[in-house]
Amino acid sequence: MLLRQFRSPMILFLLGAAVITLFLHEWFDSFVILLTLLLNASLGFWQERKAEHDVKALRQLTVAEATVVRSGTAARIAARELVVGDLVRLESGDKVPADLRLTDVHDRQINESMLTGEVLPVLKSTGPHPEDTDRSDRLNMAYSGTLVTSGHASGTVVAAALDTELGTIAQSIQVKTQKTPLQKLTDRLEKYIAVVVIAIAALISVVSVPLGTTASEVFRNAVALIVSALPEALPIVLTVALGVGVSRMAKRNAVIRNLPSVETLGSIDVIGSDKTGTLTINRMTVERLWTPDGRELDVTQVPANGGGLSTTQRSSLRTGALSNEATHHKDAETGLVGDAVDVAMAAAGTPPAQCADRFPPADHVPPRKHPFEEVS
Repeated sequence: MLLRQFRSPMILFLLGAAVITLFLHEWFDSFVILLTLLLNASLGFWQERKAEHDVKALRQLTVAEATVVRSGTAARIAARELVVGDLVRLESGDKVPADLRLTDVHDRQINESMLTGEVLPVLKSTGPHPEDTDRSDRLNMAYSGTLVTSGHASGTVVAAALDTELGTIAQSIQVKTQKTPLQKLTDRLEKYIAVVVIAIAALISVVSVPLGTTASEVFRNAVALIVSALPEALPIVLTVALGVGVSRMAKRNAVIRNLPSVETLGSIDVIGSDKTGTLTINRMTVERLWTPDGRELDVTQVPANGGGLSTTQRSSLRTGALSNEATHHKDAETGLVGDAVDVAMAAAGTPPAQCADRFPPADHVPPRKHPFEEVS
């Protein structure tokens, strides 16, 4: 990260000038040039190191864990420690830590919108599939990054980290880092200045030789001209300007890892983005309620305490929350996990846990998944 601050052509040129002035015993010029370079590198390094520290802290807050069974003993470990062959247990609300071949399933549904964009959960099974089966149709697989919405299951790790389907997608969309418009502009400016200054110094040297000037004096004059013509303050000015932009972005909760990225944001005209989970919130929401008495209610405007609701409206929302399989989960965005419709109904009405306290369920009959399936 520190060496990255010295990649600019101007910085390298100034380093060369500092070395030459040291050999010529021009201590003051050498001191000024080296001090300028040190200040510039320190400012850039400090800004980027602070950003890296913030990113690292955010990653530590979101370390994924998994329940793995090794030697017959279940334990919670970091998902990055999983290896092929591990047996992993999944419960409702868990995020799948790796690509798993399911071996045991109990009414298990998974939200695969991370991969397919479909918000409705997929009911999983353990049956085999042909090798050419499309990824979205492999019901015996659980893919890394997807979310368990109901049931529980076990599966064997078949791929982890970048070898997973999600990791393959991430690698396929990676592009080579290109220079920002500002970096390209400054590179052209620095090269132009260097060529002009060197050309003028060479011309003065050629003219000075016939006038009887010694070779040592010609060399000193050429170096002095180059050092005086170079804009030593340019790198510092750019670094400070970009640093101000980073500070302003930080106040808006944006972490800038590389200083030139600030200028790139100002050059963006169009942002292309997939809608699921970015332009949309990737979940169903109850927005309107129609009751038999002919009233229409905008559910999104109902206060948290339910004030202003009629008896019929309150009863309708409570019914949706009571006939519900959504469960509380602290790590979920809405605080609830389960079927997409159940989560939407529970979020619109009274939370299921509070309903259960006042209206304890007598029994539960799960929905039939097949018209000929018997209800037990």
